[in-house]
Amino acid sequence: MIQFLLSLASTVLLLMENQQLKLEAILFPITIIGGAGIIISLGFYIIKCIAVCKMAKKRGYKNWWLGMLPYTNYYVIGKLVGSVRIFNFTIKNVGLIAMIASIAYDLSSVGIMLIAIQQIFNLNWVFVYFSDLLYSVNTIVDLVFYACFFLLVYGIFGRYAPNKRTPYTIYCLLAQYLFGIQFMFPILLLVVMNKRPYDSFDDYYREQMAKRFGQTYNPYQRPYSTKENPFNTSNDNTNGGQPQNEDPFDEFK
Repeated sequence: MIQFLLSLASTVLLLMENQQLKLEAILFPITIIGGAGIIISLGFYIIKCIAVCKMAKKRGYKNWWLGMLPYTNYYVIGKLVGSVRIFNFTIKNVGLIAMIASIAYDLSSVGIMLIAIQQIFNLNWVFVYFSDLLYSVNTIVDLVFYACFFLLVYGIFGRYAPNKRTPYTIYCLLAQYLFGIQFMFPILLLVVMNKRPYDSFDDYYREQMAKRFGQTYNPYQRPYSTKENPFNTSNDNTNGGQPQNEDPFDEFK
């Protein structure tokens, strides 16, 4: 919600700076768009808070209430996700990095907005001397946040909906990129919040292999170590359960 408002305000100020718009001409539509954006964003934010807090409480996280706060909810989601493995890389503290990147992005966006204001009204604020730095920081932390957001979405659905992890991740990223509002992520969190979380995607895969083949999947164990071996004659009760050494020529003696 904060990012949406900052993006909207920055766009309006930049247009006013280039003298493409006048304040009187855009005051009413901006009020309507901004008000609708606040209501919609706030609604989806409440949904996300409900889902995150409930999931954290079920996992026994003491500071589950941090999921209600604007920035620390990323930290709580990171606690639910744990380490995220992408190919052969394991990334830790993704939620903490996302929280810091989100704060840095909003602060740099406020600085950019103040630069636009001082240029429109010919004010001599100190922010103008850091304009290039603020634009660079804003771009970098925005990329970092999107990378962390991808890892959080990929990780949380890998634990709560591993069979739909890929499509759910794509839906959330497209919604965030195209509309600038996290509306798919809260909805999908609400869908999966009552499901049993897996410790990892590998645990889900082992469970599916066990259901399919009747044994726990482990690539390093003998294939019939947990299931009756049809080629093993040790199940015969004769000779104390040991296979008998029959003479193939007994019938000719």
